[in-house]
Amino acid sequence: MMPMREGRHITSFAPPPSPVPTAKGTRSAVADETLNEFFAKNNQIPYLHLPESNAASTTYRSKNLPEQIDFRLLASRVGNSIDRLLKSARDYGVVRISGHGISRPELASVKAEVELFFRKLDERKTKFRKSFVERIGNKEEFVWFRSDKAMMLWAREVMGSERYRDFSYKMESVVSKLDRIAEEIAEVFSQNAEKRFEKVIPEKESIISLYRYNDMHPSLLVSGEDIHESYDHALSLHLAMERGEFYVQTEKGPLSFSTDPETIVVAIGDPLGEWSLNSFKSVTGELIFDPHLHEMEASFSLELKCSPLNLNLGYTKKVNKKISMADQILIVFILSFLYKTLLFILLRITGIQN
Repeated sequence: MMPMREGRHITSFAPPPSPVPTAKGTRSAVADETLNEFFAKNNQIPYLHLPESNAASTTYRSKNLPEQIDFRLLASRVGNSIDRLLKSARDYGVVRISGHGISRPELASVKAEVELFFRKLDERKTKFRKSFVERIGNKEEFVWFRSDKAMMLWAREVMGSERYRDFSYKMESVVSKLDRIAEEIAEVFSQNAEKRFEKVIPEKESIISLYRYNDMHPSLLVSGEDIHESYDHALSLHLAMERGEFYVQTEKGPLSFSTDPETIVVAIGDPLGEWSLNSFKSVTGELIFDPHLHEMEASFSLELKCSPLNLNLGYTKKVNKKISMADQILIVFILSFLYKTLLFILLRITGIQN
């Protein structure tokens, strides 16, 4: 008989007793004693090991996932790429973009720079760290405002002037491609939205967030309240630097799907949801990494939060012009003068004919 596990100890149950003949439907005393001895020795509940619960256990995987669209087809408006983009925005508030133009060597180079940046942060605990680096659960976020001179000086101090120059150049190269993708998507929304609120989406500076995920514990999905606020941007573009999962809060509950460096996940923010009169769903989501899949090393990702100005293409501002009192008086005088002039001419013509 196979042994049963109890914690870390192995307990072997005694084999059950052999059947004992009975006499005319009555159990013999020998049978009773043997059975009682067997049950006394094995009076224990078998150990049952259940999987530990976590936040991802309530996450569902739908057979119908957000659309994955090749950016080259979307940019050239080929096929049904526009219809698929609009459908994914309405159904999920998320779309996946492949063929984004960021090569693996380019992404690997950026990852190396980001990894070096966070390593330098660990070595130099500067007083500005708390101002620019925020820890959320088991991940750290560095928010890069391009217009923030204090942040740039601090980052240059941490990395060194030459290193920071390389870091900035490589980051701008990747971010410029993300900007282009955001602008194309915004243009499609602007030209094809069935419903739209007659109000412009205010201009906001784009923000780049760099994330390092702690290598000591697997990432767990946090609640919507714990996810870092999106700065009220219309779109957020997530680029994973290694394979991971993207979790998004939907009306049906948390939804997850796999993603990798070949794919950019684009999520719709509150301003765009409101602009479309909730035709497009606004969602919150985040990337999740399992360190066991990456040899217990830290994982990294990049997020661009933006509100492209071309979302407001085709917007016609309604202006209600009010005529001032002085203008009204002037119009009355002009009309009165014209009336008297015409009346005078008619009287003159009538008098001549008579």
